[in-house]
Amino acid sequence: MSLSKLRVIFIFFCVIFSLCVVRIVKFTLIDSRELVSSPYNKRLATRDERVVRGAILDRNGAPLAQTDEASGAREYPLKKAGAAVTGFAGAAAQGAEGRYAFELTRVHNELLARARNLIDGSPIRGNSVELTIDAGLQKKAYELMDGRRGAFMAMETATGRVLAMVSNPSFDPSEVPENWDQLSGDTEGNPLLNRAAQGLYPPGSTFKLVTALAGYDSGNAGLTYVCKGEEDFGGNKIHCINKTAHGEVDMKKAFAVSCNCYFAVLAREAGYEAMDAAAERFLFNKPLPFDLPTLKSGFALDGGTSAIEAAQTAIGQGRTTASPAQMLCVVSAAANDGLLMRPYLLDSVASAEGKRLKKILPKQEGRILTSEESLFLRGLCEEVTENGTGKSLKGTKIAGKTGTAENKGADHGWFVCYAPADEPKIAAVVFLENAGGSKPCLPIAGKWLEYALGRERDKEE
Repeated sequence: MSLSKLRVIFIFFCVIFSLCVVRIVKFTLIDSRELVSSPYNKRLATRDERVVRGAILDRNGAPLAQTDEASGAREYPLKKAGAAVTGFAGAAAQGAEGRYAFELTRVHNELLARARNLIDGSPIRGNSVELTIDAGLQKKAYELMDGRRGAFMAMETATGRVLAMVSNPSFDPSEVPENWDQLSGDTEGNPLLNRAAQGLYPPGSTFKLVTALAGYDSGNAGLTYVCKGEEDFGGNKIHCINKTAHGEVDMKKAFAVSCNCYFAVLAREAGYEAMDAAAERFLFNKPLPFDLPTLKSGFALDGGTSAIEAAQTAIGQGRTTASPAQMLCVVSAAANDGLLMRPYLLDSVASAEGKRLKKILPKQEGRILTSEESLFLRGLCEEVTENGTGKSLKGTKIAGKTGTAENKGADHGWFVCYAPADEPKIAAVVFLENAGGSKPCLPIAGKWLEYALGRERDKEE
Protein backbone atom coordinates (compact mmCIF):
# COMPACT_ATOMS: atom_id res chain seq x y z
CA MET A 1 0.00 0.00 0.00
CA SER A 2 1.36 3.39 -0.98
CA LEU A 3 2.40 6.00 1.57
CA SER A 4 -0.25 8.42 0.32
CA LYS A 5 -3.04 5.89 0.91
CA LEU A 6 -1.74 5.16 4.40
CA ARG A 7 -1.76 8.89 5.10
CA VAL A 8 -5.40 9.15 4.00
CA ILE A 9 -6.39 6.19 6.20
CA PHE A 10 -4.47 7.67 9.13
CA ILE A 11 -6.18 11.06 8.73
CA PHE A 12 -9.57 9.35 8.41
CA PHE A 13 -9.16 7.48 11.69
CA CYS A 14 -7.82 10.60 13.41
CA VAL A 15 -10.97 12.47 12.39
CA ILE A 16 -13.21 9.63 13.59
CA PHE A 17 -11.31 9.48 16.89
CA SER A 18 -11.56 13.25 17.34
CA LEU A 19 -15.31 13.18 16.71
CA CYS A 20 -15.69 10.42 19.32
CA VAL A 21 -13.73 12.48 21.86
CA VAL A 22 -15.86 15.57 21.15
CA ARG A 23 -19.04 13.49 21.54
CA ILE A 24 -17.88 12.03 24.87
CA VAL A 25 -16.89 15.47 26.18
CA LYS A 26 -20.23 16.97 25.09
CA PHE A 27 -22.13 14.11 26.70
CA THR A 28 -20.18 14.42 29.94
CA LEU A 29 -20.17 18.20 30.31
CA ILE A 30 -23.37 19.31 28.57
CA ASP A 31 -25.87 16.51 27.99
CA SER A 32 -25.36 14.36 31.08
CA ARG A 33 -27.29 16.47 33.58
CA GLU A 34 -30.31 16.78 31.29
CA LEU A 35 -30.29 13.06 30.50
CA VAL A 36 -29.83 11.97 34.10
CA SER A 37 -32.71 14.25 35.17
CA SER A 38 -35.05 13.00 32.45
CA PRO A 39 -38.30 11.56 33.82
CA TYR A 40 -37.80 8.70 31.34
CA ASN A 41 -34.56 7.68 33.05
CA LYS A 42 -35.52 4.40 34.77
CA ARG A 43 -32.54 4.60 37.10
CA LEU A 44 -34.18 7.55 38.86
CA ALA A 45 -37.24 5.46 39.66
CA THR A 46 -35.01 2.70 41.06
CA ARG A 47 -33.12 5.26 43.14
CA ASP A 48 -36.43 6.67 44.44
CA GLU A 49 -37.22 3.31 46.03
CA ARG A 50 -34.11 3.50 48.22
CA VAL A 51 -34.02 7.24 48.99
CA VAL A 52 -36.54 9.51 50.70
CA ARG A 53 -37.05 12.18 48.06
CA GLY A 54 -35.83 15.60 49.18
CA ALA A 55 -38.07 18.61 49.72
CA ILE A 56 -38.80 21.41 47.27
CA LEU A 57 -38.77 24.71 49.16
CA ASP A 58 -39.68 28.27 48.29
CA ARG A 59 -37.21 31.16 48.63
CA ASN A 60 -38.10 31.52 52.32
CA GLY A 61 -37.78 27.82 53.15
CA ALA A 62 -41.52 27.07 53.06
CA PRO A 63 -42.26 23.59 51.65
CA LEU A 64 -43.71 23.35 48.17
CA ALA A 65 -43.30 19.56 48.01
CA GLN A 66 -42.18 17.09 50.68
CA THR A 67 -42.30 13.39 51.48
CA ASP A 68 -44.23 11.96 54.42
CA GLU A 69 -41.66 9.46 55.69
CA ALA A 70 -44.30 7.36 57.46
CA SER A 71 -46.43 6.73 54.39
CA GLY A 72 -43.93 7.57 51.65
CA ALA A 73 -46.54 9.81 50.02
CA ARG A 74 -45.50 13.02 48.32
CA GLU A 75 -47.29 16.08 49.74
CA TYR A 76 -47.89 19.43 48.06
CA PRO A 77 -49.03 22.14 50.52
CA LEU A 78 -50.06 24.59 47.76
CA LYS A 79 -52.01 21.89 45.90
CA LYS A 80 -53.40 23.32 42.62
CA ALA A 81 -51.88 26.74 43.30
CA GLY A 82 -48.35 25.39 43.01
CA ALA A 83 -48.75 22.73 40.32
CA ALA A 84 -47.26 24.77 37.46
CA VAL A 85 -44.07 25.12 39.51
CA THR A 86 -43.73 21.80 41.34
CA GLY A 87 -45.24 19.56 38.71
CA PHE A 88 -45.44 15.99 40.02
CA ALA A 89 -43.08 13.11 40.79
CA GLY A 90 -43.11 9.61 39.33
CA ALA A 91 -43.50 8.43 35.76
CA ALA A 92 -43.48 11.27 33.20
CA ALA A 93 -42.61 13.71 36.01
CA GLN A 94 -43.06 17.41 35.25
CA GLY A 95 -42.09 20.77 36.69
CA ALA A 96 -39.47 21.06 39.40
CA GLU A 97 -40.09 17.42 40.37
CA GLY A 98 -38.96 16.30 36.93
CA ARG A 99 -36.28 18.92 36.28
CA TYR A 100 -34.49 18.46 39.60
CA ALA A 101 -35.20 14.75 40.10
CA PHE A 102 -31.49 13.95 40.16
CA GLU A 103 -30.80 16.44 42.95
CA LEU A 104 -33.87 15.40 44.96
CA THR A 105 -32.77 11.75 45.00
CA ARG A 106 -29.07 12.45 45.35
CA VAL A 107 -27.61 11.86 48.82
CA HIS A 108 -24.87 14.00 50.32
CA ASN A 109 -22.24 11.80 52.06
CA GLU A 110 -24.07 8.77 50.71
CA LEU A 111 -21.70 6.16 52.18
CA LEU A 112 -22.19 7.60 55.67
CA ALA A 113 -25.97 7.81 55.18
CA ARG A 114 -26.13 4.18 54.08
CA ALA A 115 -23.95 3.06 56.96
CA ARG A 116 -26.30 4.77 59.43
CA ASN A 117 -29.22 3.13 57.68
CA LEU A 118 -27.68 -0.31 58.20
CA ILE A 119 -26.81 0.40 61.83
CA ASP A 120 -29.92 2.08 63.20
CA GLY A 121 -32.37 2.21 60.30
CA SER A 122 -32.00 5.98 59.78
CA PRO A 123 -33.73 7.00 56.55
CA ILE A 124 -31.58 7.87 53.55
CA ARG A 125 -32.73 11.35 52.57
CA GLY A 126 -32.14 13.12 49.28
CA ASN A 127 -31.03 16.71 48.90
CA SER A 128 -33.55 19.54 49.05
CA VAL A 129 -33.86 22.24 46.40
CA GLU A 130 -34.81 25.82 47.13
CA LEU A 131 -36.60 27.67 44.36
CA THR A 132 -36.85 31.38 43.58
CA ILE A 133 -40.63 31.13 43.99
CA ASP A 134 -42.32 32.92 46.89
CA ALA A 135 -45.16 30.72 48.20
CA GLY A 136 -47.19 33.75 49.27
CA LEU A 137 -46.89 35.40 45.87
CA GLN A 138 -47.66 32.09 44.16
CA LYS A 139 -50.88 31.65 46.16
CA LYS A 140 -51.88 35.26 45.54
CA ALA A 141 -51.47 34.88 41.77
CA TYR A 142 -53.52 31.68 41.76
CA GLU A 143 -56.28 33.31 43.80
CA LEU A 144 -56.42 36.34 41.51
CA MET A 145 -56.67 34.13 38.42
CA ASP A 146 -59.87 32.82 40.06
CA GLY A 147 -59.95 29.63 38.00
CA ARG A 148 -59.89 31.43 34.66
CA ARG A 149 -58.08 29.56 31.92
CA GLY A 150 -54.70 31.08 31.15
CA ALA A 151 -51.37 31.84 32.77
CA PHE A 152 -49.54 34.22 35.06
CA MET A 153 -45.79 34.63 35.43
CA ALA A 154 -43.57 37.20 37.14
CA MET A 155 -39.84 37.73 37.64
CA GLU A 156 -37.40 40.23 39.10
CA THR A 157 -36.11 42.37 36.24
CA ALA A 158 -32.63 42.83 37.75
CA THR A 159 -31.97 39.16 38.56
CA GLY A 160 -34.30 36.94 36.52
CA ARG A 161 -35.61 35.18 39.63
CA VAL A 162 -39.08 33.82 38.87
CA LEU A 163 -41.39 34.80 41.72
CA ALA A 164 -44.62 33.12 40.64
CA MET A 165 -45.92 30.98 37.80
CA VAL A 166 -49.52 29.82 37.46
CA SER A 167 -51.27 27.82 34.77
CA ASN A 168 -55.02 27.14 34.61
CA PRO A 169 -56.76 24.69 34.48
CA SER A 170 -54.56 23.23 37.20
CA PHE A 171 -54.38 19.95 39.13
CA ASP A 172 -53.48 18.67 42.57
CA PRO A 173 -50.04 17.04 42.16
CA SER A 174 -50.71 14.58 44.99
CA GLU A 175 -53.69 13.16 43.09
CA VAL A 176 -51.95 12.61 39.74
CA PRO A 177 -51.35 8.83 40.10
CA GLU A 178 -55.00 7.93 40.73
CA ASN A 179 -56.31 10.51 38.22
CA TRP A 180 -53.70 10.02 35.50
CA ASP A 181 -56.08 8.71 32.82
CA GLN A 182 -58.49 11.58 33.38
CA LEU A 183 -55.79 14.27 33.48
CA SER A 184 -53.80 13.00 30.50
CA GLY A 185 -56.94 12.37 28.48
CA ASP A 186 -58.43 15.84 29.00
CA THR A 187 -57.59 17.26 25.56
CA GLU A 188 -59.92 20.23 25.99
CA GLY A 189 -58.73 21.60 29.33
CA ASN A 190 -55.17 20.23 29.09
CA PRO A 191 -54.48 20.64 32.83
CA LEU A 192 -51.03 19.04 32.51
CA LEU A 193 -49.92 21.70 30.01
CA ASN A 194 -47.89 24.47 31.62
CA ARG A 195 -49.47 27.33 29.71
CA ALA A 196 -46.96 29.85 31.06
CA ALA A 197 -43.95 28.11 29.50
CA GLN A 198 -45.41 25.86 26.82
CA GLY A 199 -48.60 27.52 25.65
CA LEU A 200 -48.25 29.21 22.25
CA TYR A 201 -50.80 31.90 21.36
CA PRO A 202 -51.08 34.97 19.15
CA PRO A 203 -49.67 37.74 21.38
CA GLY A 204 -51.95 40.40 19.94
CA SER A 205 -51.00 43.99 20.61
CA THR A 206 -48.33 43.10 23.19
CA PHE A 207 -46.22 42.33 20.12
CA LYS A 208 -46.33 46.03 19.26
CA LEU A 209 -43.33 46.37 21.58
CA VAL A 210 -41.38 44.50 18.90
CA THR A 211 -42.92 46.46 16.02
CA ALA A 212 -42.21 49.73 17.85
CA LEU A 213 -38.55 48.73 18.15
CA ALA A 214 -38.41 47.97 14.41
CA GLY A 215 -39.94 51.38 13.69
CA TYR A 216 -37.46 53.11 16.00
CA ASP A 217 -34.42 51.36 14.53
CA SER A 218 -35.52 51.93 10.93
CA GLY A 219 -35.84 55.69 11.46
CA ASN A 220 -39.64 55.73 11.55
CA ALA A 221 -40.12 56.70 15.21
CA GLY A 222 -41.60 60.03 14.09
CA LEU A 223 -44.18 58.50 11.75
CA THR A 224 -47.64 60.08 11.97
CA TYR A 225 -50.78 58.59 10.48
CA VAL A 226 -54.47 59.43 10.20
CA CYS A 227 -56.43 56.40 11.42
CA LYS A 228 -59.89 55.94 9.94
CA GLY A 229 -60.52 52.66 11.73
CA GLU A 230 -59.32 50.49 8.85
CA GLU A 231 -56.50 50.30 6.32
CA ASP A 232 -56.17 48.45 3.02
CA PHE A 233 -53.36 45.94 2.49
CA GLY A 234 -53.39 44.26 -0.90
CA GLY A 235 -57.16 44.40 -1.23
CA ASN A 236 -57.78 43.25 2.34
CA LYS A 237 -58.38 45.40 5.37
CA ILE A 238 -56.88 45.67 8.84
CA HIS A 239 -59.31 47.03 11.44
CA CYS A 240 -58.79 48.70 14.76
CA ILE A 241 -60.81 47.30 17.68
CA ASN A 242 -64.49 48.01 17.04
CA LYS A 243 -63.33 49.87 13.89
CA THR A 244 -62.50 52.85 16.09
CA ALA A 245 -61.12 55.79 14.08
CA HIS A 246 -58.28 57.19 16.19
CA GLY A 247 -57.63 60.18 13.94
CA GLU A 248 -54.11 61.58 13.62
CA VAL A 249 -51.70 59.63 15.79
CA ASP A 250 -47.97 59.43 16.33
CA MET A 251 -46.28 56.31 17.70
CA LYS A 252 -46.78 57.25 21.34
CA LYS A 253 -50.50 57.81 21.02
CA ALA A 254 -50.97 54.85 18.67
CA PHE A 255 -49.24 52.58 21.20
CA ALA A 256 -51.33 53.94 24.06
CA VAL A 257 -54.67 53.42 22.29
CA SER A 258 -53.41 50.26 20.53
CA CYS A 259 -54.06 51.44 16.98
CA ASN A 260 -53.73 48.37 14.73
CA CYS A 261 -53.72 50.37 11.52
CA TYR A 262 -50.83 52.56 12.63
CA PHE A 263 -48.59 49.63 13.56
CA ALA A 264 -49.44 47.69 10.41
CA VAL A 265 -48.41 50.74 8.39
CA LEU A 266 -45.32 51.24 10.58
CA ALA A 267 -44.20 47.66 9.87
CA ARG A 268 -44.68 48.22 6.15
CA GLU A 269 -42.54 51.36 6.32
CA ALA A 270 -39.89 49.67 8.46
CA GLY A 271 -39.67 46.67 6.13
CA TYR A 272 -39.30 42.92 6.57
CA GLU A 273 -35.63 43.07 7.52
CA ALA A 274 -36.18 45.51 10.38
CA MET A 275 -39.11 43.47 11.69
CA ASP A 276 -37.16 40.21 11.49
CA ALA A 277 -34.19 41.80 13.25
CA ALA A 278 -36.35 43.18 16.07
CA ALA A 279 -38.12 39.83 16.59
CA GLU A 280 -34.80 37.99 16.60
CA ARG A 281 -33.39 40.32 19.24
CA PHE A 282 -36.37 39.51 21.45
CA LEU A 283 -35.60 35.76 21.05
CA PHE A 284 -38.44 34.85 18.69
CA ASN A 285 -37.71 31.65 16.73
CA LYS A 286 -35.07 30.75 19.33
CA PRO A 287 -35.05 28.40 22.34
CA LEU A 288 -36.16 30.36 25.38
CA PRO A 289 -33.68 30.26 28.27
CA PHE A 290 -35.51 28.79 31.25
CA ASP A 291 -35.10 25.89 33.68
CA LEU A 292 -38.35 24.18 32.66
CA PRO A 293 -39.18 23.00 29.12
CA THR A 294 -40.49 25.72 26.81
CA LEU A 295 -41.71 25.91 23.23
CA LYS A 296 -40.16 28.33 20.73
CA SER A 297 -42.25 31.36 19.94
CA GLY A 298 -42.59 32.07 16.24
CA PHE A 299 -42.42 35.03 13.89
CA ALA A 300 -42.19 34.83 10.10
CA LEU A 301 -42.04 37.50 7.40
CA ASP A 302 -40.49 36.83 4.03
CA GLY A 303 -40.88 37.52 0.34
CA GLY A 304 -43.73 35.02 0.08
CA THR A 305 -45.80 36.74 2.75
CA SER A 306 -48.86 38.52 1.41
CA ALA A 307 -49.46 42.16 2.29
CA ILE A 308 -52.40 41.37 4.57
CA GLU A 309 -50.56 38.51 6.28
CA ALA A 310 -47.56 40.75 6.90
CA ALA A 311 -49.83 43.40 8.42
CA GLN A 312 -51.50 40.84 10.68
CA THR A 313 -48.16 39.37 11.73
CA ALA A 314 -46.84 42.83 12.66
CA ILE A 315 -49.70 43.37 15.13
CA GLY A 316 -49.32 39.99 16.85
CA GLN A 317 -51.67 37.90 14.72
CA GLY A 318 -51.00 36.02 11.48
CA ARG A 319 -47.71 34.16 11.68
CA THR A 320 -46.81 35.34 15.18
CA THR A 321 -47.05 33.05 18.21
CA ALA A 322 -45.67 33.52 21.71
CA SER A 323 -45.77 31.95 25.14
CA PRO A 324 -46.42 34.03 28.26
CA ALA A 325 -42.80 33.31 29.29
CA GLN A 326 -41.62 34.75 25.98
CA MET A 327 -43.57 37.97 26.42
CA LEU A 328 -42.33 38.22 30.01
CA CYS A 329 -38.77 38.25 28.66
CA VAL A 330 -39.72 40.96 26.15
CA VAL A 331 -41.19 43.35 28.73
CA SER A 332 -38.52 42.57 31.33
CA ALA A 333 -35.71 43.47 28.93
CA ALA A 334 -37.49 46.68 27.97
CA ALA A 335 -37.82 47.59 31.66
CA ASN A 336 -34.25 46.63 32.63
CA ASP A 337 -32.30 49.10 30.49
CA GLY A 338 -32.33 46.61 27.62
CA LEU A 339 -30.59 43.84 29.59
CA LEU A 340 -32.37 40.50 29.72
CA MET A 341 -31.57 38.47 32.79
CA ARG A 342 -32.01 34.76 32.25
CA PRO A 343 -35.25 33.71 34.00
CA TYR A 344 -34.49 30.93 36.46
CA LEU A 345 -36.25 28.79 39.03
CA LEU A 346 -33.56 26.93 41.00
CA ASP A 347 -31.96 29.08 43.71
CA SER A 348 -29.90 26.56 45.68
CA VAL A 349 -29.38 22.90 46.61
CA ALA A 350 -28.85 21.75 50.21
CA SER A 351 -28.20 18.43 51.90
CA ALA A 352 -30.83 16.77 54.09
CA GLU A 353 -28.93 18.23 57.06
CA GLY A 354 -29.28 21.76 55.69
CA LYS A 355 -25.75 22.24 54.37
CA ARG A 356 -25.77 24.38 51.21
CA LEU A 357 -24.18 22.46 48.35
CA LYS A 358 -24.88 24.75 45.41
CA LYS A 359 -26.01 28.35 44.91
CA ILE A 360 -27.30 29.62 41.58
CA LEU A 361 -26.35 33.18 40.72
CA PRO A 362 -28.22 35.50 38.32
CA LYS A 363 -26.98 35.25 34.75
CA GLN A 364 -27.21 37.74 31.93
CA GLU A 365 -28.81 36.34 28.81
CA GLY A 366 -27.68 39.37 26.83
CA ARG A 367 -28.18 43.02 26.08
CA ILE A 368 -31.21 42.99 23.80
CA LEU A 369 -31.67 46.77 23.61
CA THR A 370 -29.53 49.85 23.94
CA SER A 371 -30.30 52.17 26.85
CA GLU A 372 -31.88 54.60 24.37
CA GLU A 373 -34.14 51.91 22.90
CA SER A 374 -35.15 50.76 26.38
CA LEU A 375 -35.98 54.32 27.42
CA PHE A 376 -38.05 54.77 24.27
CA LEU A 377 -40.10 51.60 24.85
CA ARG A 378 -40.58 52.46 28.52
CA GLY A 379 -42.00 55.82 27.53
CA LEU A 380 -44.54 54.05 25.33
CA CYS A 381 -45.50 51.64 28.11
CA GLU A 382 -46.00 54.45 30.61
CA GLU A 383 -48.35 56.22 28.22
CA VAL A 384 -50.52 53.07 28.03
CA THR A 385 -51.31 53.13 31.75
CA GLU A 386 -51.46 56.91 32.05
CA ASN A 387 -53.64 57.81 29.06
CA GLY A 388 -54.34 54.63 27.11
CA THR A 389 -55.90 51.18 27.30
CA GLY A 390 -54.43 50.50 30.75
CA LYS A 391 -55.44 53.71 32.51
CA SER A 392 -58.05 51.93 34.64
CA LEU A 393 -55.23 50.60 36.86
CA LYS A 394 -55.17 52.16 40.30
CA GLY A 395 -52.61 52.21 43.11
CA THR A 396 -49.01 51.25 42.34
CA LYS A 397 -47.73 52.99 39.24
CA ILE A 398 -47.44 50.31 36.57
CA ALA A 399 -46.34 50.52 32.94
CA GLY A 400 -47.03 47.97 30.24
CA LYS A 401 -48.95 46.96 27.13
CA THR A 402 -52.40 45.46 26.78
CA GLY A 403 -53.23 42.97 24.06
CA THR A 404 -56.33 41.49 22.46
CA ALA A 405 -55.71 38.45 20.26
CA GLU A 406 -58.28 37.13 17.83
CA ASN A 407 -58.80 33.37 17.56
CA LYS A 408 -61.57 30.91 16.74
CA GLY A 409 -63.53 31.64 19.94
CA ALA A 410 -63.75 34.77 22.02
CA ASP A 411 -60.64 36.97 21.94
CA HIS A 412 -57.71 36.17 24.22
CA GLY A 413 -56.56 38.84 26.67
CA TRP A 414 -52.97 39.87 27.50
CA PHE A 415 -51.23 42.35 29.74
CA VAL A 416 -47.43 42.55 29.97
CA CYS A 417 -46.13 45.02 32.51
CA TYR A 418 -43.58 46.07 35.11
CA ALA A 419 -43.60 48.08 38.32
CA PRO A 420 -42.85 50.53 39.71
CA ALA A 421 -42.96 52.35 36.39
CA ASP A 422 -40.20 54.81 37.33
CA GLU A 423 -37.91 52.22 38.95
CA PRO A 424 -38.75 48.74 37.58
CA LYS A 425 -38.26 45.85 39.97
CA ILE A 426 -40.75 43.22 38.85
CA ALA A 427 -42.06 42.29 35.40
CA ALA A 428 -45.27 40.29 35.01
CA VAL A 429 -47.52 38.86 32.34
CA VAL A 430 -51.19 37.91 32.56
CA PHE A 431 -52.76 35.84 29.81
CA LEU A 432 -56.42 34.81 29.79
CA GLU A 433 -57.86 32.51 27.16
CA ASN A 434 -61.11 33.64 25.53
CA ALA A 435 -61.48 36.51 27.99
CA GLY A 436 -62.95 38.83 25.35
CA GLY A 437 -59.98 41.21 25.53
CA SER A 438 -57.35 42.58 27.89
CA LYS A 439 -59.65 44.29 30.41
CA PRO A 440 -59.92 41.32 32.85
CA CYS A 441 -56.11 41.01 32.90
CA LEU A 442 -55.50 44.49 34.32
CA PRO A 443 -56.82 44.04 37.89
CA ILE A 444 -54.99 40.71 38.23
CA ALA A 445 -51.67 42.34 37.39
CA GLY A 446 -52.40 45.48 39.41
CA LYS A 447 -53.44 43.70 42.61
CA TRP A 448 -50.64 41.15 42.42
CA LEU A 449 -47.90 43.75 41.82
CA GLU A 450 -49.19 45.93 44.64
CA TYR A 451 -49.16 42.91 46.94
CA ALA A 452 -45.68 41.80 45.82
CA LEU A 453 -44.11 45.23 46.18
CA GLY A 454 -45.79 45.67 49.55
CA ARG A 455 -44.21 42.44 50.78
CA GLU A 456 -40.81 43.63 49.56
CA ARG A 457 -41.22 46.92 51.45
CA ASP A 458 -42.18 45.03 54.61
CA LYS A 459 -39.02 42.91 54.36
CA GLU A 460 -36.84 45.97 53.91
CA GLU A 461 -38.34 47.61 56.97
